[in-house]
Order: sequence, then structure tokens, then C-alpha cells
Amino acid sequence: MPRPVWAAIQSFVAILLVVATAVVSVAPARAAAEARTALIVGNSAYGFAPLANPVNDATDMAAALRQSGFDVTLATNADQPALQAAVKRFTDTLKARGGVGLFFFAGHGIQVGGENYIVPVMNKAPTPEELRAASVAASDVVDAMTAAGNALNIVVLDACRDNPLPGTGTKGLSRIDSGARLFVSFSTSPGAVALDGEGRNSPYTKHLARALLTPGLNLEDTFKRTLKGVYQETAGKQTPWLSSSFFGDFVFREAALAPGGGTPP
Repeated sequence: MPRPVWAAIQSFVAILLVVATAVVSVAPARAAAEARTALIVGNSAYGFAPLANPVNDATDMAAALRQSGFDVTLATNADQPALQAAVKRFTDTLKARGGVGLFFFAGHGIQVGGENYIVPVMNKAPTPEELRAASVAASDVVDAMTAAGNALNIVVLDACRDNPLPGTGTKGLSRIDSGARLFVSFSTSPGAVALDGEGRNSPYTKHLARALLTPGLNLEDTFKRTLKGVYQETAGKQTPWLSSSFFGDFVFREAALAPGGGTPP
């Protein structure tokens, strides 16, 4: 083969190698450039109505999100001061770092007068008059995340389990309106009750953790897959609920590139 032709072939192969290396580096570089911050809370050890799975749910969610590039703070069996302090640190970090924020809560949640309250761990059941002052309003968490001014906030409440405080509120949680930078998911429909589960996790968290570990799923498809899994497992007794006006692109785990440079089938 003539030397000029062979030299041209070598140059072409070298260019292809450079291009392939650049393509393979796109996903890690994009993930590294995008700050991801999560606060995961699981409360099980209530003195008045203990739950089996929220601590497990929070632990497994934290592990799945760490594998998806999130900087995770995990809080379990948090009382009100600990929960309030964790939310403050989380939202301060969001404001400083920007990027994507995710708040997950598993435990008791109660609706009173259209407001959703996240119930901290406490020894005695609060009276209706004490509930608001003793809990954390979900709207306060959402408002603090929104005020951070970051690109996207995801709020996940696996907190629609049966109301343990008769006379303090109505069944289930009320809807939270979303926005262009806010994605909200409840483990069941507004006004309905979710299952705690008989295995390690609640049905909702089990399917969400699996979806989070599936490469290539965008934000909406991750939660749609979760919805489908919960609905099928519970034979239609529990249907997760989604609310979002987010129109951007977000993928928890980028799909691995195939040897040819495309995504696997």
C-alpha cells in the first residue's frame, strides 16, 4: 500500500478514536457538572403508632440516589428540631450549589384543613391543637426549596399511610401544586391511603428504588414505571400520583454507551 494512503488511514483512525473518547466522556462530564442534592427522611419509631418500613425505605432510597450521583443526607427517626434543622441545611445547600434538589419523606403524614403535615417522631400522639405546632408543614419544605432558585426540585412523599390520630385530619394527603421547576409525587392519590408493605419496603419505595437504578429513564418515565409497578402489585388498591409542569430533561442514571457509540437496545 502506498505510504501516503497508509498515512491517511492512520490519521483517520486517530480521529475516530478521539471522537469516540469524547462521546464516552459526555455522560460522566454532564453528571459531574450538575449538582445533585437530596434530603432523605424516614420515621418509624413513633411512640403512638410505629411503622415497620420507613427507615428501611429511607435507607434504600439514599443508596439508590447516591448511585445516581446525588449528595445525600439521610435522617432517620427525626424529631421536630432535627427535621427542621435538616431541612434548613438542605435548602441552604441548594441555594449555594443550585442544580437538582430532591426531598423524600417516609412516615406518617396528615392532612388538616388542606395542609399536609410531616409528622416527626414523638412519644405521645399530639392533640388536634398541638399537631400544627408539633409537625412540619410540607408546604414550608416546598417553599424553602423553591426559594433556593435552583433548576429543578423533586418532592416525594411516601407519607400517605393511615391517619394515626383520629379527629386530627382527613384521610390521605391533599394535592401539592407543581410548577415549571417542581416535580411532586405522592405514594398514592390525594385523599387515599398508601400501604406500609409487608416486606422490607413499602410498595411505592420498592418500585421507585428499582426505577431509579434503571439506566436511561427520564424523570417522568421513572415515576410512571413506579406508578405501574405499585398499581399492579396492589391490584389497583394503590395508585401513586404525579404533579409536574417541568418541561426540561433530567435523567437519574445515564444509559451506558454501546461499543458502537449508541445507547444499548
